[in-house]
Amino acid sequence: MCRQRGRVILGPNSNEEGGATMGRWGVLAVICLARVSMGLHLQVVAAVAPFLIADLGLGYGEIGTLIGIFLLPGVVLSIPAC
Repeated sequence: MCRQRGRVILGPNSNEEGGATMGRWGVLAVICLARVSMGLHLQVVAAVAPFLIADLGLGYGEIGTLIGIFLLPGVVLSIPAC
């Protein structure tokens, strides 16, 4: 924290008057939440597979194909643009 002509200038690690620290923790919380949700949504098809087999009469091969199709957008998006 520095003083300049009677004003207080907050540093990058300051948490006074809603400084940058709370914003950084908020961004970190959003990133952690996004990462956890990414891991959970990839397991949804496998978790509901018994219900899909019972209700829709799908086989294990079709469930595997469904999981592959569900993950395909991630493969396409991970290819770097030229």
